[in-house]
Order: sequence, then C-alpha cells, then structure tokens
Amino acid sequence: MMPVAFELKLRQDVDLKSFFDAIRDGIEAGLDAIRDAAQANAPASLRQYVVSDTVADETAGVIAGRVGARVGQKGENAFVLNFFESGTKAHVIRPERGKFLVFEVGGRTVVTKKVAHPGMPPRPWLEPGFRTGLPVLEAMVADHLNAALAGPAKRESA
Repeated sequence: MMPVAFELKLRQDVDLKSFFDAIRDGIEAGLDAIRDAAQANAPASLRQYVVSDTVADETAGVIAGRVGARVGQKGENAFVLNFFESGTKAHVIRPERGKFLVFEVGGRTVVTKKVAHPGMPPRPWLEPGFRTGLPVLEAMVADHLNAALAGPAKRESA
C-alpha cells in the first residue's frame, strides 16, 4: 500500500501550528472511518484487534512536516489478521517450544507433534477498509483545513 502524500504551498499569513493541528485533527476524525470499515471486513472473532492510532503528543504529531497515523492490528492474537489479508500456502505447524502442540477443537484437547495446515486464500480486510474510508478521511482533512485557513472570524460566523 502506498503512503498518502501531498505537497502544499501556503500563504505567508498562515499559522503553521494551526495548519498542522488542522491536518492532525482531520486525520484523527477520518481515521475512524478507515478503522470501522477494516473492522467490518475482518473476521468477527478478530475485530477487536483492529485499531487506529494517531500521535497523541501535540508536538510529536508533526515531525519535519509529517503527521503520524495508522490503522492496523494490535493485541495478543492480532498477528493472525496478516494471514487473512494475504492468505497462506499449505504448511506444517510444529511447536515453537516443547515437543507437542496442545489446542482445543470442538471442546476436545488435541495433543500432537505437528499439524498439516492446508493454507487459505486471501480474505482482505485492511485494503478494502482503506479504499472505503479514504474518501471520508480526505473530506475530514479538507474540512478541518478549510476551517483553519478561514481564520477565527470566518469560523465564528459560520
């Protein structure tokens, strides 16, 4: 996935802190749309692991003209979402530690030395969520930027 980037030239009377604050605020508002769409596409049992993050510290949010934000997975079993996004080939699963794999299937405990996983086709959740939510994020950033560039007098009268 390609990062979203753009270049802007600003009038000299534009306050850069307000400008970047508006971008950050717009991204934070629009990021929820991407996260929500990605969660809707993710397997139901794993939706809790789909999160959105933005840089919390006001000054750290803009570093050399960059605003930090992401939608991805976070949590103990979140890595499994990567397999759904891109699929897997058939492979053998062996224990990382110890001699046996121990897991439950249908209420029964299974103990075995290896499992032949058949693989699975891709079931993308993040890319479709990004495509669905990106127009909302762009609109939110534009709204916040327009409000910041209008200045305090125009915002109050709106």
